[in-house]
Amino acid sequence: RYFSCEDLFLLFKAGDKVPADGPLIAGSLGVSQASLTGEPEAVRKRFTQERNLETSDTNNPFYVFRGSIVEEGEGVLLVNKIGSATVYGSILQDVSEVKLDYCLEIDYLG
Repeated sequence: RYFSCEDLFLLFKAGDKVPADGPLIAGSLGVSQASLTGEPEAVRKRFTQERNLETSDTNNPFYVFRGSIVEEGEGVLLVNKIGSATVYGSILQDVSEVKLDYCLEIDYLG
């Protein structure tokens, strides 16, 4: 099934997990992007008038990514990308394309 995420807005508060990529259009958040970057420290995301809606730079101060955890604040996200189109989804897709023998070896060693 497919649906359009055009004009879909999500409200976030502390404790929420972000399910999509997009720019913050209101508010300010402290988010953990550890699942994407491995960085243990939360980063500040805030609304700004000057923004590029298409981005995959995790250092971008207004763009929030799927897989991030909101640690503090409240904000509204304009959904820009969902599923495998997100940065997190792209990483998951790349990982799933690893050859089976490597997966079996990693599983055996794990």
